[in-house]
Amino acid sequence: MRKFVFQLFLIIAAVTTTANAGLFGDGTFKYNGLKFIELENGQCLFASGYDPQYPSLFGNPYRGMTEIVIPETVQKKKKTLTVVGIAKYAFQNCEHVKKLTLPNTCTYFEQDTRAPYFDELIVPPVLYGKIKKRDCSIPFNYRNCKITLRNYNDYNDMCNSATLVTSELDSWINEKGIVLVDSLGNEIMNLTIPEGITSINIGAFHGCSKITSVNIPNSVTAIGFLAFNNCSSLKSVTIPNSITTIEEGTFALCSGLTNINLPNSVTSIGQWAFASCTNLTTVTSSNPNITIADDAFKDCSKLKEFPNAYHDGYLKNLGMDEQQIAAYNKCENGSATANEMIVVAKFYYNKEMYDKAWPLFNGAAEQGNATAQYYLGDYYYYGKGNISLDYSKASEWYRKAANQGNDDAQLSLGYMYDMGLGVTENNTEAVKWYRKAANQGSAAAQWNLYLCYRDGEGVAKNAALANQWLKKAADNGDSKAQNELANRKKTQKRTDDLAALKNKIGITTFNNLNKGVITKGMKWSSIMAFRDYINKYNYLSGATIIDNLPSEVKVGGITLRATKTTSYVAEYSILFSNRRGGDISGGFISVSNGVVTSVNIERAR
Repeated sequence: MRKFVFQLFLIIAAVTTTANAGLFGDGTFKYNGLKFIELENGQCLFASGYDPQYPSLFGNPYRGMTEIVIPETVQKKKKTLTVVGIAKYAFQNCEHVKKLTLPNTCTYFEQDTRAPYFDELIVPPVLYGKIKKRDCSIPFNYRNCKITLRNYNDYNDMCNSATLVTSELDSWINEKGIVLVDSLGNEIMNLTIPEGITSINIGAFHGCSKITSVNIPNSVTAIGFLAFNNCSSLKSVTIPNSITTIEEGTFALCSGLTNINLPNSVTSIGQWAFASCTNLTTVTSSNPNITIADDAFKDCSKLKEFPNAYHDGYLKNLGMDEQQIAAYNKCENGSATANEMIVVAKFYYNKEMYDKAWPLFNGAAEQGNATAQYYLGDYYYYGKGNISLDYSKASEWYRKAANQGNDDAQLSLGYMYDMGLGVTENNTEAVKWYRKAANQGSAAAQWNLYLCYRDGEGVAKNAALANQWLKKAADNGDSKAQNELANRKKTQKRTDDLAALKNKIGITTFNNLNKGVITKGMKWSSIMAFRDYINKYNYLSGATIIDNLPSEVKVGGITLRATKTTSYVAEYSILFSNRRGGDISGGFISVSNGVVTSVNIERAR
């Protein structure tokens, strides 16, 4: 019977691989090299050529393919069947398939299609709107997949209850972007939502990187969050008066946007609504009651113009306090002092909005403000924002500020002389500027002076002065100085404990134990004290390597194995750590009444 079954399937396999369309099991057939399962009502599913019951007979005819294009209709003998979905295990062993094209007639998937990681997926909009990462009935990984929507202009496929549902993707999806194409296969760049659509769903056009303009009709009253997120080429968008809220992340990462005109109907802007629109310079609105969520315009570093009616609210959302907002408004009307410029400039600088901070620092520096001059030095020293790294210019600005007594600039200028950055290396000059900053309480400068006196760089070595500056630096909170003093205390404690150990057990016993030698008459308490010191400080330096150790010794019921690279002290640290009291007898030593009575090995190399 087994022979008959085997031969029967061989015959079927031979027929199906040569015929254009033929039977392949119950209700299953092949058409143009692809396998399908017939359903009722003239429909069928795309299926796998893999048969888990007979894998050695049939394998998978798709296995060597790199691209699969599934047609809308197929022929089974004289019948025309419409392909409406994907069957279970359809992509079993299809690890080489990188591109899949689904027909417009395909509307669903059975669970567990065993889909591989496609590089490109072409789908009809009606199906694309159902794709979700956590929907097990659509088991594809899209994170690195280019997605193209077929026949995008066929709005009947996309519209359901007057809601535009081109996708319902979360923010994790599609790092490679999504491409929209019309019925002729042309990429859509200028997107016009049809009149009659009332809402645009969550993430509907997320990642559509080729769209350059969007026109939304007045019939749309709601735009879901992330709807146009990461449309990186989007340059213009028309928002109708029917919209009242810009949801979270709706236009985030739209780096092509330069200006936004919000209609009077918009009363709120959600969190991250325009975040990282890095080229956005202008936002206009005539609504004085608009509210803005936190980080709505986060990282919009070029944004300069904002409706005065809610400008303060925008600044608060950026994180400015009342003093900073007041200073900002003076900067805007040209009445700010140098110190007020510094207040706003520092805010931007700390937010890493360096290009916004630069003109304010520059304006204050031109008025002779030392703090601003120091920050300009930092711009050139680190290459902040659009300013290129230039050590020579950095040293010039540091010197201007340092000559006015700015301790940060004095420290920085001293370091540049120390390292020879933008100036000729000069340790004496470095010490000069370090000292000026240190005398003003700069902990970092005090630490540097400690190093100079310790190592004799720019000054003569002087341990006493070095220690004075070290203590000052530690007292002023310098972590390196504090760690140095803490380490010194630990070292001194170890030295004191070692002296106490030698005094307790005697120098002769210590020297013998340090060589790994245990002799008759040694007190067990001395051995234990030496063991405790070793364990506390991991002290093995000075331990001598022993020749001719036995390969295996039993001591107190514990088996110790030795090699020629085993140190006697290390061997005994194992022995000691396993001792629980009482006499120890065996191959190494015997102890009686707290004194060593016999030793098998005591010869040291």
